[in-house]
Amino acid sequence: MMIYGKNTLRFFEKTSFEAHIFIEFPKTVRTQWLKSAIVLSLLVFTIPAKGQDILIKGVVTDSITGEPLPSVSLILKGTTIGAPTDYDGRFSFSAPSKAGTLKVSYIGYTEKEIQLIPGKTGNLSILLVPTSISLSEVVVKPTRERYTKKDNPAVAFVKNVIRQREQNDPRNKEFYSYDQYEKIMFAMNDYKPKSKKDGKVGQFDFLNDYIDTLEIGKTILPVSEREKLMSVYYRKDPKSEKCVMKAAKADGVDELLSPDGMQEFLNEVFKEVNIFQNDIPLFLNRFVSPLSAMGPNFYKYYMLDTLEVAGQKCVDLGFAPFTPESFGFTGHLFITLDSTYFVQRVKLNVPKKINLNFVGGMTIEQTFCRTPDGTRLLTKDDIKVDFKVTEKSKGIYAQRLNIYTNHAFDAPVNMSVFSEGAPIIIPPEAYKRSSEYWEDHRPDEAGKRKSKSVGELMERLRTVPVFYAAEQVITAFVNGYVPSNSDPAKSKFELGPVNTIISGNSIEGARFRVGGTTTTAFNKRLFVNGYVAYGTRDHKLKYDAAVEYSFIDKKNYPTEFPVHSLRLEYMYDVNQLGQHYLYTNKDNIFVAIKRQRDTRATFQRKAELTYYREHYNGVSYGAALRNLTEYSTRYAVFDRIDRDQKVTSLKDYHMTELELKLRYAPNEKFYQTRDSRFPITFDAPVFTLSHTMSFKDVLGSSYNY
Repeated sequence: MMIYGKNTLRFFEKTSFEAHIFIEFPKTVRTQWLKSAIVLSLLVFTIPAKGQDILIKGVVTDSITGEPLPSVSLILKGTTIGAPTDYDGRFSFSAPSKAGTLKVSYIGYTEKEIQLIPGKTGNLSILLVPTSISLSEVVVKPTRERYTKKDNPAVAFVKNVIRQREQNDPRNKEFYSYDQYEKIMFAMNDYKPKSKKDGKVGQFDFLNDYIDTLEIGKTILPVSEREKLMSVYYRKDPKSEKCVMKAAKADGVDELLSPDGMQEFLNEVFKEVNIFQNDIPLFLNRFVSPLSAMGPNFYKYYMLDTLEVAGQKCVDLGFAPFTPESFGFTGHLFITLDSTYFVQRVKLNVPKKINLNFVGGMTIEQTFCRTPDGTRLLTKDDIKVDFKVTEKSKGIYAQRLNIYTNHAFDAPVNMSVFSEGAPIIIPPEAYKRSSEYWEDHRPDEAGKRKSKSVGELMERLRTVPVFYAAEQVITAFVNGYVPSNSDPAKSKFELGPVNTIISGNSIEGARFRVGGTTTTAFNKRLFVNGYVAYGTRDHKLKYDAAVEYSFIDKKNYPTEFPVHSLRLEYMYDVNQLGQHYLYTNKDNIFVAIKRQRDTRATFQRKAELTYYREHYNGVSYGAALRNLTEYSTRYAVFDRIDRDQKVTSLKDYHMTELELKLRYAPNEKFYQTRDSRFPITFDAPVFTLSHTMSFKDVLGSSYNY
């Protein structure tokens, strides 16, 4: 015999859901601060002439690649007054206030003269056009360029660098360790304070005290800052790499998001760049490295100049992709002029023609040093990004700075670090470090600490009632739960999810639900959650109750990785046939607003016992034993067809099931919330094997399958 539901078979489709959250703040907040948070652009401001001298400053860049040019000669024509550009292409010198002509010259570029006008000449942005450079038989021109790889000394040179890249790798050693400092900062770009026309003091005027000015003259307002201090330990055989977190803290407007989930997302977006690999994962895309094995077929290389970097004579090797729209970089490699072909410094830019996830511009700068035996050590990795929504918007400025110190090749004193299962080991005190600890351990290369921090900014903002109220509302909707105590460490129970309090569907009409869950403040291993719901159309009371015991302590919530738990659940609710809610609740109010009329539904009573375990190597497995009763409705009628074709209507049927599941997801990364996981690595494979079986007459089960 067989069983089926009328009008349901064609509707078993997997449904995805995309949520867009639009946050509307009060007008006073929008006009004074938050309105500027979605815009981005560069600020070039002028410095008026004062006294007898004026300050001439600016930057010199390549007109084709946009790369800063170091060691460019700038001199006032007819005088000896001038200065060369630094490694970042920047210059600054004083000159008489009278009119004059600035002469700009650089090997391989067309000389340029700029008329200086008193009172109008300030921060200069100078573009130099490459001239025809003779490289043996190769002629390089800025337009309609005739480029060939054959007998090109730049291509031959870079091939030698590529051949040497594996020999200098520090991970060729038996052991390798270093300390790492990381800072990720987000700021409102090109932030300019606005004063009221009537002269009154605004409630957000104090934001002007937190404005920062970058070296390029751009003003920003930092709104988020994350810092970490880590020690990294590597072992070659058996291969293992562990990171011990010494200190970590986060301040800013993103505090309302999942801390671990946000950190995982930032780690994936701002991945450490290794130019010695064939491809570079960045912003959830993969770029071809300029030192890739396929580099000579992907990039054009130019030997531009020779200069000293960190006391070493180096070749400035420029490069750009053959196709500007491809996922490659433009930039410079500064490589020593000796038999080692050692890369001293790297500067990378993302070509503007790449449509890269709202990225308006990005630069990556890395510096290296070498040991006496030639081993390559990364000392600094600095990524700066301008995010923008539209071409004319200002947007957000972001920086991810890594400083690497205390490199060593000895075995760690505590070898047990390699026995830890987690790749990142976080002791409880890591998030409780004092400001004095940070001052003592923050590396000098990270720059001088600003007197006014993002943490202080957030404290000031929360004294403004309208901001505090808005933050509380947003936090409730983003996190989904309302704590029972203002101190998270003391909140043992939380009410929610908030977005399910009211919703609706074709079966229930308006649906009202109230529920909640215990937290780690109640118990780090035992969690209890549930809800009750009522529909105004069906007049039925639904409910769900679950108890979960974790075999390992949890920091925030039971679903955080890795899961190793036993869970018991009893539920009675509507079952919308064919609907699979992967990243949200079925009665989420935002889903209800978008949902079309769907009456293909039954009522279901289910008792389920589940065991599940996850491992750091990507392997997970579990088993679930469930007993369920499915009740027919007028929208989904159950008919039983016997061998003699006799049809019998059924009010319900029962099943007792055993489900076994095996999953393998190497290198999987996701954004973790309290209830869901959102994948952020779409190129990582996921393998799943599952089997479900049912047993007739076991606990009232109607069928075998």
